[in-house]
Amino acid sequence: MDPELGLCLGCFRTLDEIAVWPRAADDVRLEILAAVARRREEHDPWQGDFRCDCEH
Repeated sequence: MDPELGLCLGCFRTLDEIAVWPRAADDVRLEILAAVARRREEHDPWQGDFRCDCEH
């Protein structure tokens, strides 16, 4: 979790969104995914590309 943004650095969801996800209705999940897409555009330093430090 990024302490400044309050977002998971992997999925860009808030703790509340992560907690509600398993029991969320499809329309709520779609709203969360739309918010994630906006956040990824704003905060993803790699512009959506997966980055890894591993050499495998």
